[in-house]
Amino acid sequence: MNFPPALDDLFGVTNNKQSARNFSELAKVDLESLLEDGQTIASAKEYLDENEDPRLPLIELAQHIRKNISTIRRLIKAQTTTNESKKRHDSPHSEEKGTEATRKRQNEGYEGKSDTQEKTLPPDVREKEIADVLTEAGATTEAAKILAARTVKQNLKYTFVKSNLSTPAFFDVQSRGGAIILSLNVDHPAYNHLIELLQDDIDEANESVLRTRLMKAREGLELLLMAWARYEDEQPDGQRRTKAQEARWDWGRMAREFLVDE
Repeated sequence: MNFPPALDDLFGVTNNKQSARNFSELAKVDLESLLEDGQTIASAKEYLDENEDPRLPLIELAQHIRKNISTIRRLIKAQTTTNESKKRHDSPHSEEKGTEATRKRQNEGYEGKSDTQEKTLPPDVREKEIADVLTEAGATTEAAKILAARTVKQNLKYTFVKSNLSTPAFFDVQSRGGAIILSLNVDHPAYNHLIELLQDDIDEANESVLRTRLMKAREGLELLLMAWARYEDEQPDGQRRTKAQEARWDWGRMAREFLVDE
């Protein structure tokens, strides 16, 4: 991007045009750090503007850039790439085992909301509905189509997508197109402690890196269990505490069926 020479003094551009000292320094400044006692951001901007302080446009520009960079980083992190989708397609994964456990429960007479969709909707409609959810969650259009087609054609019950959820939940669950779609909240600390650590490519990782990842993943899992334990501990005696315990029992029974190795 080219700027007119008149802005060189404002940006603090060096003679060799390789850096802009003023901008790089003020890019690290938060406008709130300039506030005096009782002063608001609006009044601070007004004061700087009235005094024709050259820092104002630079600070505002830096803040605007930081905001956009943060947004871009979140979108990139939430996006399911086509390469990742193909990689999951080429290798065995948890969705297959989860589907096997679900088929067993279906044969035993258990039925979920997604099962009705699976029976009544034609394959093309199922693919479209699944792809729509994946795209809304943050997947690219191409990746969403690949995952949706794979889910339907391979008769899978589950698929995952990375997303920025507006709730404090670690993940979201939607039944669409006969599938159960799990949106993993990349903004939740549990994602960094577990999913991201274990999904990173391990081909180039040495033993020390792998050991560190496993230790962090173990810590993340233990902290999740502690969080649930504290949640139960804070429930008042009576129906709420009983329901929390029963939910843990029911989930434990379901988890046993999904995790057992036959």
